[in-house]
Amino acid sequence: MNRTLLLASFLLASSAFAQTGAITISCGECGAFQAIQVTLDGQDMGTNQPVRIINVAPGEHEVKVIKWKSPFATDVLYQGMVTFHAGTELRAKATKGKLDIYGKGAWSPPPPPVVGPTREQLDDARALLDEAKDNLDELQEKVEDSDDECTTKLLGRLGSLEDAIGDAQRATGRELIDVALGRALDAQKVINGRCEKRSAKKWNKNIDRVVGKLQGAGRGL
Repeated sequence: MNRTLLLASFLLASSAFAQTGAITISCGECGAFQAIQVTLDGQDMGTNQPVRIINVAPGEHEVKVIKWKSPFATDVLYQGMVTFHAGTELRAKATKGKLDIYGKGAWSPPPPPVVGPTREQLDDARALLDEAKDNLDELQEKVEDSDDECTTKLLGRLGSLEDAIGDAQRATGRELIDVALGRALDAQKVINGRCEKRSAKKWNKNIDRVVGKLQGAGRGL
């Protein structure tokens, strides 16, 4: 499915939820240890006190309220049609033969759950971070053996990059990887802007790999 169809599907689903209603039903004649069971159009919606039902399509629906007098005995308090309205939550109290709608409030569906990266995505990102660290270690060795005037400044940038990659390895997340990528790009600028061409030629391969691995790790999350 392409991105346009996915977006259209999401908007249709969001619109459908936005047009639903809800109801909270309490028991008007239940003791402290008694509960009610509610069915909506014949479907069991659970047993509690009170019972809340959400995402109900607008229109008339059959509601049945059953009082559990004891673990072995029930009594039907109410069975009848209830009209639901889009964007409205009804508050009702069930008594013998009656469902009293005593309140109405605005209803909107809860936000969708935040979906994080999968275990496989995290493992892939960590593998790329390990590869970035290996390339960084190799680069640091080359720089330490150099007599280029930029060495001191560059080693400072690389040390900061090493710390950032370590943070991302310990708690893998997009924000920490972005921090490491920013420091890798800073080091890359020093190599290409402050170091001699012969040094830059030797070091670019490693820093390019570090940047690439970090970009890959970030995209995977």
